[in-house]
Amino acid sequence: MSVKDQKVVVVESLLAAISEIMSSVASVEIEHQTFMELGCYLHRISPVIMEFQTIENGSPSAFQILQSLSAKVKLANNLVVKCSTGAKSIRDDDLKFITEELEEVIRKLGQDLSTIPLSTFQNKKYAEIAVQSLSREMKNVCFHINGTGNCITEERKLENSSVEQLVKRKDADIVPSSDEKNKLHSTWSGYMPRLGDFLEGIDSDAWKYARGSIETLSQIAEYSEPLYDTFFCPITKRIMDDPVTIESGITFERKAIAEWFGRFKNVSETITCPATGIKLQSRVLNSNMALRTIIAEWKRRNEVKRIKVAHNVLLLDKSEAMVLDAIRDLNILSQKRRYNRGEMHNLGITKLLTSFLEHKNMMVWTEALKLLRLLVEDEEGKVIVANTNALERTTEMLSSNNASVRHESIAFLLELSETETLMENIGYTAGCILTLITMKYNESAGSLAAEKAEKILKNLEKYPRNIKSMAEYGYLEPLLDHLISGGGEEEAVAVHQGYAAVTGEKRVCGCDLRGGGEERRGGDPLDGRRRLRKRRGRFVVGNKGRERKSINDSGGEESDDCRTTVVVSEREGEDSLLAKGGGNGNLLTATEGKLSPVEAEEARGKRRSHIGYVSGNSSSANHKLQVSIHQGLDDKGTEEVQIEMASYLSELILEHDMKTYVAEKASKVLIKIVTTTRTIITQRAAFGALVQISSHPLNNQMLVNDGIIPILIEEMFTCGIYNTYIDFKEQAATILANIAKSTTDLETIQVDKHGHTITSHYSIYNIAHMLKCSKSDNLNINLINILLYMAKNPRHIATVVSVIKETEVSYTLIEQLNSPVEVLVVAAAKLLTALSSHIGHSIAEGLCKTKGQPEGLIKSYDIDQITKKHAMSVNLIAKLPHKNLTLNLSLLHRGTVPAIISRMQGILRGETRTTRYTRCYLEGLVGVLVRFTATLVDQEILQMARGQNLTSVFTELLVRTAGSNEVQRLAAAALENLSSQSVHLSRPPEVPIPSRRRFSSKTFSSSSQEAKKSQRVQLCPVHKGACSSSTTFCLLESGAVERLLGCLEQKNPEVVEAALSAIGTLLDEMVDVEESVRVLGEGDALSFVLGALREHREEGVRQKCFLVIERFLTSGGDSVVGEIADDRMVRAALVTAVHKGSGSTKKMAENILRYLNNVLD
Repeated sequence: MSVKDQKVVVVESLLAAISEIMSSVASVEIEHQTFMELGCYLHRISPVIMEFQTIENGSPSAFQILQSLSAKVKLANNLVVKCSTGAKSIRDDDLKFITEELEEVIRKLGQDLSTIPLSTFQNKKYAEIAVQSLSREMKNVCFHINGTGNCITEERKLENSSVEQLVKRKDADIVPSSDEKNKLHSTWSGYMPRLGDFLEGIDSDAWKYARGSIETLSQIAEYSEPLYDTFFCPITKRIMDDPVTIESGITFERKAIAEWFGRFKNVSETITCPATGIKLQSRVLNSNMALRTIIAEWKRRNEVKRIKVAHNVLLLDKSEAMVLDAIRDLNILSQKRRYNRGEMHNLGITKLLTSFLEHKNMMVWTEALKLLRLLVEDEEGKVIVANTNALERTTEMLSSNNASVRHESIAFLLELSETETLMENIGYTAGCILTLITMKYNESAGSLAAEKAEKILKNLEKYPRNIKSMAEYGYLEPLLDHLISGGGEEEAVAVHQGYAAVTGEKRVCGCDLRGGGEERRGGDPLDGRRRLRKRRGRFVVGNKGRERKSINDSGGEESDDCRTTVVVSEREGEDSLLAKGGGNGNLLTATEGKLSPVEAEEARGKRRSHIGYVSGNSSSANHKLQVSIHQGLDDKGTEEVQIEMASYLSELILEHDMKTYVAEKASKVLIKIVTTTRTIITQRAAFGALVQISSHPLNNQMLVNDGIIPILIEEMFTCGIYNTYIDFKEQAATILANIAKSTTDLETIQVDKHGHTITSHYSIYNIAHMLKCSKSDNLNINLINILLYMAKNPRHIATVVSVIKETEVSYTLIEQLNSPVEVLVVAAAKLLTALSSHIGHSIAEGLCKTKGQPEGLIKSYDIDQITKKHAMSVNLIAKLPHKNLTLNLSLLHRGTVPAIISRMQGILRGETRTTRYTRCYLEGLVGVLVRFTATLVDQEILQMARGQNLTSVFTELLVRTAGSNEVQRLAAAALENLSSQSVHLSRPPEVPIPSRRRFSSKTFSSSSQEAKKSQRVQLCPVHKGACSSSTTFCLLESGAVERLLGCLEQKNPEVVEAALSAIGTLLDEMVDVEESVRVLGEGDALSFVLGALREHREEGVRQKCFLVIERFLTSGGDSVVGEIADDRMVRAALVTAVHKGSGSTKKMAENILRYLNNVLD
């Protein structure tokens, strides 16, 4: 191992041994003061040892010095261990021996320090002087036992030096003169200031903070700078802050000696010096400026050393206990004076502390947060923290299970949120705003935590992006408050009792400035009701209700005597506040002495906070006024704030209940913004927010009540399409469409002063006219939706149809089916479907005349994934009149039938990807195919039906697994259409007529064989001809009857009715009814029909059931009478139909009952 490596090992072992001794001396109870001094000396040589480690090319002598120091430190460690483990049983002689040994160890360590070569410090003069001074002090060390000894080091033996001489010595420490020292020791013989006394004397509040316990690091650090008796007041035994000298020449604390003199109230009573006892002739107190300066400098130097000691401990991070002691000591120092915080910033302690938030010890987190909360009160500290991961770590600790960690985390975050530079950082920290919102509303977190979380959120409101984040997490109050108030005017509450403390806040209107009743010279008592308003960077305090006069740009004088204009200005290096009242103004700054040093320091420390004295117009008394100005939203105009908030609101994705909450609070404000603000950006933002609100149906009645309809109509119609921004019309149309969708009594809503309503011919005509003229897809979508929702209402459909015919807007809708915008195609298809029952033939004719239609609605789509556009398009064709031959032939000629059947089979076999629109699309395809069965009279369509064997196709669709109830209903309807043609298509086989020729036996034999062959051809018993499922569409040949009977067990009445209608074609008068009854009876059809009659009470189903029953009774004979007559529910249904049924149903029910009665009688 090289000399360099050996040196590193020795240095590390030395530092570890010193750290162990420093931890051990805290547990030594006997001679505690002696062992603490030992620890102090060892700690003070640590930097010297670390200096060896930085030397790259150390001399052999340096390594030998390190080895010598190591041996002595180990000896000291052994001695400390003896006292810490056997302290209770150690004898006085042994204790004295150990103390002498420790003195010898310290002296030898000092001797080793004196042998360090000067080259070791690389010409660092300060280091050389420090080591030499430490060496001399250690070589002259003298410990005393139980306070009986009084050993003073060489540094303390400096005598015969006056205070004035000591001041001139730059690096010397003050010691008392020989006369003063003799007097002190004659009165306070044997007194040696202890560490506890020092802590109490330095800062009583800090001593309370320590809770009476003397921490290890704090104790050791107190000895970083030597203590001198002269620093202590003989009365209080504490280091003096304001030393004064009395007639006897003794120096005391001003407050203490003043209290002493206060005891001698009688003039004739003799006054004595509390230290010497001599009589005094004078009570004059002379400030000892020299001593005061030296004490202040000593405190500063000592505190700086303590800071450095703690810094080194934090860097080493060897012991959790020492880390805690270091942080706590830094906490005490940071509370004493702001200067110490600057030192901590410069040394990098602030940044270093943020790393301790990742420490494994939870107590370290808590103490680090306490200290960081003090350090970030300065702007410099906030900047340092902003460049670390402290925010992320603090956010994590907000969710800690430990109450102390949560408390300190949120307190630290509250301090950070006070500055604008960190508002954005806090808002962008992942999960921070969400956690704060949770704490605000979480009772289990505690009321204090909830209160602080609310304050932090309040601070974060000043950055607009944070408001949006809060709203995204469901905390909408800040956004709505800013939207309603628009940032508001900065007003305030102040209490005037010789001073006015006014804090500018946003959105606080109509607050009181309560007068204290103080009379102003030459004027009336101060009015108790005042407000503070901000105008052009100025604050105006004036009587509420009095006439207000404007302030000119230069801050001119005010004629109102009761008003005071406060102009806040910021100059480099100072905080100033200009007060004017009736022309009387004075500029006051911290440097002019109007503020105390503490106030001046705090004023500079708080960002954008200004403190000064404000004089009234005729008041002789100065009134203290503090004004805090908040940047962010407070500095923006009302309209600008409302634009941002409305824009955020329009972008949010809110649940329906939150939309209702927003509507209740902000709908009137948004409507007012639209009507009163003429700027484009503001109106656009307000309209966007109203669109968001109107998307929830329950809010629309509220919007109607607030009077939004006339505004929308005016925006859409009055301005004209070329005279306003199209996006306004789009937003207005969107809101109107949402209202039309959810509101049923639209006919009662007036849109103008002429009495027109939204459903009147005037309004609908304008909407249709806009639809014809508009080129905006978004506007067209909403216009179509408005017409669609009106068309769905039976009360308004007639007006809509009339306008559609009048304006011929149906052709516009058909053209929009070719649009690449899917939403527009869907909207147009929906409206055309709704109108199909009224103007279906016109729509069909228009489709056939449009390029790319009607086949484009079926064939021109990529079917990899079925969309709403596909479903709505095919359903439009399916809903158009089925008997429109023009449309059916157009579809046939353009090859849509094979495509339809192929896609149907693909869906049924599971080859097509299933989506939410698959079922609707399948129903549309089946519906399009059904329409061909309504025009079988056309030979082309008939040949297609035979070629595609449509009977078998629809029979397969009767299976429940094939699709929905609608598919089954459509398939049954198609089979009804097909079966109704069977009687016309079925023909008996033709027998060939023999030619005239001579009959021979051979010829007769041939004719006889042909006749027998024709007789062997099987004829349909119902249609009395040759039937098949493909050529004559016979239900018996296709096997459809069994599946139709199965459909009678469905619960859907429409499916049952369609199946009964298809079965009814076999009981038509044109067929052989008796054979049909026989065939159906073999399939137990009557039982299925009676079951449907018992299950369903719909008029259509019962009518079809009665038809079948009547046919069975008239053609099936008495064999079926018993089955029908014995069923009580069937008889009850018949009786009900007689009393409540329609004409045909009632007549059939009467016939059945009459027949049953006749047979039974």
